[in-house]
Order: sequence, then structure tokens, then C-alpha cells
Amino acid sequence: MTNLRLVFEMWIFNETKQVFTYYNRWNQLWLNVTKPPAETELIQPQLITIDPDTDNKITQAYLAIRRAEDAGGNVTQMIQLLNQAIYYAQNGNNIEADNLINQIFTLEPQITEIGQQIQRIRLYTNIGIITAISIIIIISYIYLRHRIWLHWAKFHKSWKIIWIADTNTKLNPIAKSIKDLLKNNKQKAITIKNILLSLSKGYKTHEIAKTLYTMTRTNMIKLIDPTPPTTFIKYFSSRYNAGFITATILLILAIISVYTSQISIFITFIRYMLGSLIMFFLPGYALVEALYPKEEDLSPLERLAFSIGLSLALVPLVGLILNYTPWGIKLDPILISLTILTLTFLAFSTYRKYVYLKLKTMATYA
Repeated sequence: MTNLRLVFEMWIFNETKQVFTYYNRWNQLWLNVTKPPAETELIQPQLITIDPDTDNKITQAYLAIRRAEDAGGNVTQMIQLLNQAIYYAQNGNNIEADNLINQIFTLEPQITEIGQQIQRIRLYTNIGIITAISIIIIISYIYLRHRIWLHWAKFHKSWKIIWIADTNTKLNPIAKSIKDLLKNNKQKAITIKNILLSLSKGYKTHEIAKTLYTMTRTNMIKLIDPTPPTTFIKYFSSRYNAGFITATILLILAIISVYTSQISIFITFIRYMLGSLIMFFLPGYALVEALYPKEEDLSPLERLAFSIGLSLALVPLVGLILNYTPWGIKLDPILISLTILTLTFLAFSTYRKYVYLKLKTMATYA
């Protein structure tokens, strides 16, 4: 037989009216079946009919499964019973089908209650997590809003300070005191630790540290590391490579959140945030860092803009390439590809930054 059509129609079950309605969607397959070498008797298909009462009970059982599932219950056992009941009903064994359907009705309140308990536990867990994180954020702000500058100063305490700003620059009292100390001690190398000790009697330590940081960012002073990393291995694990370390941690957390988001709504929220970083920031950021390794090449705002723009260009390109591979555009291939791409660019940028620092150190101490 040739040119046979197999037609598929889409019907939607209306739970309110409890009827199936044609959804005006259909598709078809044309079949050309090769004629067998010997004449065979064609077996006419028999239309399977189900007793109307049993069919109505099957519909009610389906609705019971839906209610239990909406409550968060595990309806696997109920679905297995329903499939078996449909099998018996199609074969005319209505008694066995009714028994299985009654078991479904019996299981509904039990599974619904378990599902509701699980939902309550998840709700309380999410509330507890959000509360704990909020408390941590508040405590961190209260504790770190001053100490963050102290930690910065402590980390750079042995770094030497050189005054490079114009003498006509308007300065606040702390900055003016720092300038006077640097001007009066030209022959002696002054470190951040010396500045903190010298001005600690007149000003608060965290204010001095914050002023030093601001003066560094505005190019009023220049900090020189007395012990810069001498090898690439040392550089890789130093503060200079904070961008690579931070991006790697974010990638790892994003991968973990993708595969554990079903545990909690909070983790799902974290997945959305970290997933957005992977899609719209990190690939472009890694490429920008590889192309412009020097801090003075671009301003922070320019780096942010280029990072977002290049990410929007790189991610579709990765998807296009994956489309022509056996793996296709799926979650795992996309996640693996973007991770490898980002880490590759970051590793290249790390090496370029190390070379630049090495040249800069040689010029400083020459």
C-alpha cells in the first residue's frame, strides 16, 4: 500500500467542563509501505471501546492525580495504577479497573497531605535561609563598613607610597597630612603602615585607610609592592589574580546551583542570578581582560559596557557552533562550552597581566 496518511490531532481536556476539546492543531505523516512478496490477509484494526461509567471514573482518577500533584505530592504510584486501570478497561475487565481506580481515590488524601507537608517544610526552610542571609548582610555591613578599609590597609601595609599628584590639587585634611608626610620624608621610603602610625593620633584609622585608597584610585599617590610575585605560579595565587579566582568561584557556584535548584526556591533564585552572569557578563569580561590586561587601558565603566556587549555576541556564537555538533543546543553542552571559553580567556589574561607586571616591576627597580 502507498500514500497512506497517519494524522495526529491535539485535544485539550477542560477540567471545568470535564470534556476534551479539539485544539485546532494537527499534523500528518505520509506512509509508503512496500507490498510483501506473498499475498497476506489484511487484519482490520478493531476500535477499542471503554464502558462509559468506567471512562468517567478514569477521568475522575486523572483529576485526583492532578490535585495530588498540584499539592506537591509524589504521584508516581497513582499514575502506575491509572495506566493499569486503563489497560484493564480497554480489555473489558471493568471490575479490576474499578478496583484500581478506587485505590487511586484512597491514595489521594494521603499523598496530598505528604505533599503539603513537604511544601511547608520547603517554605519554612526558604524563610529561614532568607532570614539568615539578611542577618548576615546586616551584620556584615555594620562590621565591615569601617573594617573593610582596615583590611585593605593591612593587606598593603608594607607597600611603599609615592606622591604623584599636582601640588594645586584640593585635598581634605587627611589627604593634606599624608601629602605633608610624603613631602617631608623624600629620602625615606614611607609605607602605608608608617602613614597609619603617624596619623593615628589625630584621625580614625579606617578614615586614613579610606583616604589612602581614594588617593590611589584618583592617581594622587602610587603604591609600589616591595615583594611582587616573581614567578607565574606565585602570581596565579596572589591578589593580582583576584579576577580569575572570583570568576572561577562564580562559575563553580553557578554550575552547582543549576543542578541543585530543585532543592529550594532560594537556590533557584541564586541560579537565576549566577546564570545571568554566565550568559551576559563573564564571557565578555574574560575576553576584555585578555584584550586589555592593563588596568589603565579602560575605565571600570568601559570594562563593564564591553563585557556585557561582548557576552551578548559570544553566547549566540557558541550556540550557533553547538548547533552543528552532535551535542546540539542543550543545557550541558552550553554550560560546559561557556565555562571552558570563559576560563580559557581568563587564563590567557592572567598570563598577559603577569608579563605586564614583570615588565613594570623591572622598570620600577631598574
